[in-house]
Amino acid sequence: MSCGWLENLLRSNIPDLTIEPSGLHVELLELPWVDVFTTNYDTLLERASAKVVTRRYEPVVNKEDIPYAIKPRIVKLHGSFPSERPFIITEEDYRRYPHEYAPFVNTVQQALLENTFCLIGFSGDDPNFLQWIGWIRDNLGRDKTQKIYLVGVFDLSSARLQLLVQRGIIVVDLSCCHGIEKNDHKKALSRFFEYIRSKKPDALDWPYSPKTMHPVHGADRIEEVQKITEEWQQQRQAYPGWLILPHSNRENLWVYTEAWIRYFQDIEKSPAGLDIQYAFELIWRIERCLLPIFNNIAELCENSSKSTGHFKPEIRPRTVSSALGKRSFEICHGMTSGRHGYPSRLPCCVSIARRGISINGKKQKTGSRPFPTIFLRNKGSF
Repeated sequence: MSCGWLENLLRSNIPDLTIEPSGLHVELLELPWVDVFTTNYDTLLERASAKVVTRRYEPVVNKEDIPYAIKPRIVKLHGSFPSERPFIITEEDYRRYPHEYAPFVNTVQQALLENTFCLIGFSGDDPNFLQWIGWIRDNLGRDKTQKIYLVGVFDLSSARLQLLVQRGIIVVDLSCCHGIEKNDHKKALSRFFEYIRSKKPDALDWPYSPKTMHPVHGADRIEEVQKITEEWQQQRQAYPGWLILPHSNRENLWVYTEAWIRYFQDIEKSPAGLDIQYAFELIWRIERCLLPIFNNIAELCENSSKSTGHFKPEIRPRTVSSALGKRSFEICHGMTSGRHGYPSRLPCCVSIARRGISINGKKQKTGSRPFPTIFLRNKGSF
């Protein structure tokens, strides 16, 4: 039987594009993996990655992609639909694999040297995989290798368990968990992903996947704003403390924030203090994104400070002239009373250059902190 005939048989019997990725595929890729390796030919993982907003996976379907792909990657070790051939199927394919696909072999072996491996939907019997972990044991010794976990619902004999132990593979049998039946793979994996998410997240993955991505159509607006404000506060308190948020993290933060910018402005009545809390969190997030404070947001902040009895704004127009071009601005310096645990000023929207700055003709002390401005209105032209 020729290899070409086998490939055509696979293509005709696996309706790849007619099957959509499940929620489990998306949950899997939302976890902070360094890389994802798969021996499957289908494109379910690649298509599921398009629905993941917290991470950007780059697919690697041939050895020429490896030097240029940025982690995290989805590495297709045995070929990929629709046309990345040959598919690794026959015994001869496996025999020639270490020579013809040496870049893939080196990539996986390097990953095994440096990272804990989690095997999901994988038996651990793949000939290439057995050769790779054997190479790790031969070179490092059994006691110095990284952990390899086989996760799923299993019914393994004692002999099979002993064989996996000898190979350095730790079995995590989820059928032992309460409420999971022997063949309930979907529920078992969902429970496992939930457990992983519950662990302390890596600070580099901030902002973590939000519970609420977008406003719910038809939901009570005040309840939605209360919910998102609380969630934003939790994210702010978990901020790792970067002076400048890295580019990819800024993009994620903006994706989580953009849909909410105009949502609050249509609410005529809200509980006391909610508008100012919402405005504070919104401006803080926009500042982390290195974006300007748009006019509609500035008006929201100004109206909130005027209309809320507990927050009495003191608007004092000032002229700021800078040695860097002698440009003049009018700064509205809004003060608040600091209730609800928020600072006595809304956060600064613009960091003004700190060299040669004067306010109302008086030279200002330079330093590392920006002026606590809320709105910046240009009186001249840049």
